Amino acid sequence: MNAHIQSFAEELATYVLVKADAAQLPVDLEKVAYSLGVSEIQKKDLAAEGYVEAIADGGYRVVLRAGRSPQRTRFSLAHEIGHVLIHKMEAAPKAPLGRRYRSFSRVGNQIDDETVADTLAGALLIPASTISRMLPGKFSMKGISRIAEVTESSTPTAMLRAMWYATQPCVAFHLRWTVDKPNTLRCMWTRSSRSVRPLTPDKIGELVEPSVMTHIRNVPNVQKFATILNRSGCVCRIEFTRVRYFERESFYGLAFLRGDWEAELFPAPEEVDFEPIPTAELEV
Repeated sequence: MNAHIQSFAEELATYVLVKADAAQLPVDLEKVAYSLGVSEIQKKDLAAEGYVEAIADGGYRVVLRAGRSPQRTRFSLAHEIGHVLIHKMEAAPKAPLGRRYRSFSRVGNQIDDETVADTLAGALLIPASTISRMLPGKFSMKGISRIAEVTESSTPTAMLRAMWYATQPCVAFHLRWTVDKPNTLRCMWTRSSRSVRPLTPDKIGELVEPSVMTHIRNVPNVQKFATILNRSGCVCRIEFTRVRYFERESFYGLAFLRGDWEAELFPAPEEVDFEPIPTAELEV
């Protein structure tokens, strides 16, 4: 995720939550939606997770996929609220907020509305103040799981949000597979404040301590995950939690790195500085 998009989303989400008087946890997303002109929130049998559409009275209708977990439904609603905000910014291209949105949405031509909506969803579900309050010192998987619980969010949403504020050099990883089908194993990882990147199935294991490996030892080629990290000796400890949801099983975890290896393994890209949004101009 682009750093200046993240910063923009944080500021916009904070403003929206305060304006809607919905900053208490868990965030009342329906209250936020209604404050932005959403007049209907429905659940239907859908193939997609949800959508939003403009209606005749000038407001919006949000339709969400029925039968999903509460955490998934909350993220979908927050995502559609993100689309409402994007629509409002695009409808007022000359307004300061609209100009700011266009200024970074064109950078590299790699940022689409779905990316921005996902980022806004995370910032609405888990405000930055929540992360700073609940992970003030030791950054831990236990703390991230607690954030997910109190915000009624999923573990991956809480993990990705928290990684932007990691107080220790670390890598978050997600191992996921279909129960009884180890060949379906996928792995994703992210360094704090950087984008999520995929790892191939033949690189799964050396980052993970033996207590984790006992659960996934039957997965083909699991012993080669993140070889560069292991060989460099930069991993100092592993924390993880195990989650099963219907037919899928996952490990979410953190691999903490020795600080002197961070710059070598993950050189920081050039950052683009953007002016903060003037508070008086945050009208949507």
